[in-house]
Amino acid sequence: MKTIGLLGVLIGMVLAISVARADDPRQEMNEVDGWRQSALQSLDSASGPVTEAVLDAHRYLRCIKLNNYTCIRLAKSAGFNWCGQIGLDYGQHVAFKAPEYSIRSQLRDYLSKAKRGVVTARQISVVNQPWCDTLGSVAVRLGWGRSCDDDGAKPPADFDGKLCKRPADGKPSREQCRSCNCPDEAGSASMVSGITKADRAPLTIDDDLKLFTADWNINKERAKDVLRNVTRKEIGGLFANDDVFERAFALPFGNDCD
Repeated sequence: MKTIGLLGVLIGMVLAISVARADDPRQEMNEVDGWRQSALQSLDSASGPVTEAVLDAHRYLRCIKLNNYTCIRLAKSAGFNWCGQIGLDYGQHVAFKAPEYSIRSQLRDYLSKAKRGVVTARQISVVNQPWCDTLGSVAVRLGWGRSCDDDGAKPPADFDGKLCKRPADGKPSREQCRSCNCPDEAGSASMVSGITKADRAPLTIDDDLKLFTADWNINKERAKDVLRNVTRKEIGGLFANDDVFERAFALPFGNDCD
């Protein structure tokens, strides 16, 4: 009887740990169950809807497997998790229970920025990819050191290489951009590619993206245009389709998830 009782306790503990693990939004996860079906329903390619053959040949599946088509990372606010977040990969990219939550989360991030006056493609790129940071946020990359004043990686005390920072003339060298963030052009131009303003002039990296109305509701058509470009860049040429945008827009957009 004692053996049976002890076995029951052990089984209960294992089940409790498993349930807690399943509900942990920061558990390590590199692939979400059903990601492939989600991609077939939610992504387009230059030649039309994504197919099994397209996915088989595609090289950039990391964020697609996470249902995270904007490749958004864990929020910096302590203890905060994105709605729909069910895990994190090794680079702190968020795994979502469905891809529409990645669209919602990216829009919530842009809303937070807009309320602080960060409204252009250039401004967003500088915030998301600061000049001070190396590619990958490592201490040193290819002889260039990270110079951000934060709790991230730092070059060793005796480091005598070049530091990642915005050049005085705003024009980084190719060498710098192979090692450091260069947000002004590359990161910004892709956001506005192919988008025109009301007067049919091209939207520039210094124009207000106008993702939100005056009362902070989503400007849906502009949001689709911008986020198609964002997903195209982040997941290697594939991009979010109208169906996933409609599912994202149907989600509550306030501070509460559901």
